[in-house]
Amino acid sequence: MTLEELLRFAFTASVFFIVFKLGTAANAQSIFLLFKRPSLLLRSLLSMSIIMPACAVALAEAFELKPAVKWVLVTLAISPVPPFLPMKQIAAGGSAPYAISLLVVEAFAAVVFVPGAVAVCGLVFGIEAHVAISAITLIILVTVLVPLGVGMLLSRFAPKFAEQISDPVGRVGSLLLLIGVVAILLINLGDMVSLVGDGTIVAIVAFFVLGMTVGHALGGPKPAERAVLALASAARHPGIALAILAANLPDHKSALAAILLSLVVSMIVPIPYLRWIKPRMAI
Repeated sequence: MTLEELLRFAFTASVFFIVFKLGTAANAQSIFLLFKRPSLLLRSLLSMSIIMPACAVALAEAFELKPAVKWVLVTLAISPVPPFLPMKQIAAGGSAPYAISLLVVEAFAAVVFVPGAVAVCGLVFGIEAHVAISAITLIILVTVLVPLGVGMLLSRFAPKFAEQISDPVGRVGSLLLLIGVVAILLINLGDMVSLVGDGTIVAIVAFFVLGMTVGHALGGPKPAERAVLALASAARHPGIALAILAANLPDHKSALAAILLSLVVSMIVPIPYLRWIKPRMAI
């Protein structure tokens, strides 16, 4: 097993463990929350699946970026929320049922939405683009639906055992994620530095700021739900974005570097917003 394969396995395992922990705290009521609140569902999909892809295309055209980096902006915009995001949203004081329901809705929608959106974006950029439904489905199953389902089933049929292992498994997942992300960043540091100064960082930061602004505006009157949609509209599933790029831009290091830069940005840019919104969620 190569170092790259080992890191990929560690990343996948970390996400599985984190979503498993989320599943032990989930229930049917939280899963189906958005279906009982159609207005919030429509506003969520509008923010994440229509407005943000349009913003990404506009940013890609506005900045003088490498073609691969333009594709990264767009692929991030049409990818669903990252599976580890709900834990961050909940820790920040966001609505846990909404965060979980949004993760599930986006996961199922991605199987149909992502391949179609890739084809449309290819037409916008004047190239033939595609991604296999099977590739998206596999990623969604491994990183979202299976671990979430296993966690829920264990909590339902062995609640005491689920309670005992939930936190340790979650901590292992978080540690693996941290190690994997740091290692991948160090390995690709040179490619990331090569993007500094050409507008890539500015475009990615702009995307995140726009995402948080749009999500906050459409999140409704409750600050806890506004925070969830703000973070979800800005952050994206890196695995889905990588699958899209692998199918259309194979062996393009600048694309991977741009995705890694987006991970760094996702850790830093939301900090001021979260500090501002958190006191309001307690009111």
